[in-house]
Amino acid sequence: MRYCTSCGIPLGSYSGDYAGASTEISGGMKILLYILSLLFPIAGFVIGAIYYMNPDEEFKHVGKICLLLGVLSIFLTFCCAVMLYVMVLGFVA
Repeated sequence: MRYCTSCGIPLGSYSGDYAGASTEISGGMKILLYILSLLFPIAGFVIGAIYYMNPDEEFKHVGKICLLLGVLSIFLTFCCAVMLYVMVLGFVA
């Protein structure tokens, strides 16, 4: 029997999607990725880039949200730092 050199599937028995390949992301996994993206923006950028490059639309959507949450996390951190600076040292012009 001959096998595919890249994925190992027997060539004579291919009938659509490979049974071992998962094209769905569970709801819990999505939430975990979103929380990770908010807490660690670098992880959000890496996960977002990897998922966004996948041709599947669901993966692209999750990747886009992870990227946006990473940017939002950095923006919120910056805003909190500015507010803390103004509260502690006062606004000096």
